[in-house]
Parts: sequence; structure tokens; C-alpha cells
Amino acid sequence: MVTSSLAAATVVRHAVATADRTEASVARSARIARKTWQRRIQGNSPFTVAELSRIASVLGTRINDLVDAIASETAGTSGDDLRLYTLAEVAERLHVTEDWLLKRVRSRAVPARRSARKWTFAADDIRAAIDYMAAHSDDAEASEVSQGGA
Repeated sequence: MVTSSLAAATVVRHAVATADRTEASVARSARIARKTWQRRIQGNSPFTVAELSRIASVLGTRINDLVDAIASETAGTSGDDLRLYTLAEVAERLHVTEDWLLKRVRSRAVPARRSARKWTFAADDIRAAIDYMAAHSDDAEASEVSQGGA
């Protein structure tokens, strides 16, 4: 079974090679520390959405293309597309807090459905959340920088 971390590593490695770039130059341009890059590219820990967004930008592609390639790489290894995920599971996968995710769900920025008084997410909902995060990643980084400088 191919894990999502290993699939992401495979896709990123291929994208880097296709762009005729070195891993070191992409990591540096995407502002990912060398040791962190090594863990990610070996599939030992998952890339964050923000990292994938920066990598896509450096390589001149869209994050959706990377995510779709990762999904294709893991296709057929599990029933992920049929499964519903809890708020806690999605927050953990996306490396965000449950409060952050719940706020976006309630504002309808991220799709989800209520099931037995609990929020659940399909695989497409998670992809939409990733798209939302990618579209707003620069806004979040800018606010963190401005708050840190105050």
C-alpha cells in the first residue's frame, strides 16, 4: 500500500525532475529547511499544504496539479474516496486546528456535511479545503509576519 506521504514524495520528485531543477534549489526557493526537505522527500513525513503550494509556485505549476497527481499515485490502494472523515481527522491531515477548520466550514468557505450532529468530510471536501488553503496561503503568511513584527 502506498502511503500519502510516499506518494507526495514521488510526485514532488518527478515534478522537480520534469522542471529540470535540483531538489536543493527547489527546497531553498520554497523556503523548506534541508532536514525537513529530506524527511518529506523520503516519504517519512507529509508535506504541508503550504509547502506544496510554495513548491508548485517555484516549479511554475498549480497546487491542484500536484494534489491530483498525489491522489492518482495513491488511487486503488484504499477506499479513501468513499470514506467520510471527521473534523478531527481532516484537521490533522491538513495540519490545522479543529477551530480553524470549523470556522471555515461554518462560513461555507470549506464544504462539509452534518451527520448525526457532527461534521463529516468526503475526499472531494478535503481537496476543496486544500484549494482554499492554497488560495489563501499568502494571506495567512502575510498576517503571521505582520503580527510577528508588532
